[in-house]
Amino acid sequence: MDVYVSTGAIIKRYKKFYKLTTQELADKLNKSRSYISLVENNKEKPSKSLLDDIAKVFSELYKYDENHNQSYKKYYNLSETDLVHEHLYRMIRDELYQSCGFEIPVDTMSKELYKDSGRIEDINGENKILSKPYYDLTWLLEQNENNVYFRYVENNTINIVNITDEDRVHIKSVLEHIFKMKYEAKTNDKED
Repeated sequence: MDVYVSTGAIIKRYKKFYKLTTQELADKLNKSRSYISLVENNKEKPSKSLLDDIAKVFSELYKYDENHNQSYKKYYNLSETDLVHEHLYRMIRDELYQSCGFEIPVDTMSKELYKDSGRIEDINGENKILSKPYYDLTWLLEQNENNVYFRYVENNTINIVNITDEDRVHIKSVLEHIFKMKYEAKTNDKED
């Protein structure tokens, strides 16, 4: 599995986001500040257990903004507030595991999250986590199992819009028309 970001960079990013010092993180983990500093500076490879604990600390620090929380739950199709923390925990844990080259566990919830995000592939009956997602746009527009959303920013506000069945049909029709025109033009160019 390719390593894109160092473990230390991930930890620093979350520490900055939650305004947490190395000492505060160390205290929450019952570890010494110097040990956490070594991990954060990529001089010490952490165990899976420590990565689990770090992910748990960061996911539990998430503060609820009810508007954001509702959008988040809707976007990820989560029904309970506790599931938001669990989802965040798994996302952070998996990011940390990947940075260390550890196998990402594929439990039921993770499997669904990775499948929905286009990052899981079934190879000979085994689930393999892909380092980058791939998407079959036709499948996204034709399937009815998962909600499909569109995010856009307007006036510094992130808006999340549910794509309805009618929207899906319209989007698919527009895309088919675009590609039909594109390939007809290429075919005509070759014939000339």
